Amino acid sequence: MINYSIKYGDSIIVNVSGHANFSNEGSDIVCASVSSLVTMTVNLVDNFGYKFNDVKLEKGFTSFDLISDDVTLKIVTTLEEHLDSLAKKYPLYIKRIS
Repeated sequence: MINYSIKYGDSIIVNVSGHANFSNEGSDIVCASVSSLVTMTVNLVDNFGYKFNDVKLEKGFTSFDLISDDVTLKIVTTLEEHLDSLAKKYPLYIKRIS
């Protein structure tokens, strides 16, 4: 199960952990989708020149904390919408936690 949380305030904190186990490694579309979304989000923030307060990218775990402004808020809310969509479609494999 993949668990994710997003907290908004003066900074935005995103945590994603776990493995979907939807299918075998290498063919797990849920895990691949989440990995792609999170990696793209981190790369977008970095490519726009924003600095992270903290970022951890490890196998099975990603966490980042960045200052909230109009641009970073739009980027992360887009990530949130896509993760929520996956959680709705694959509730046995991905879940939002508080």
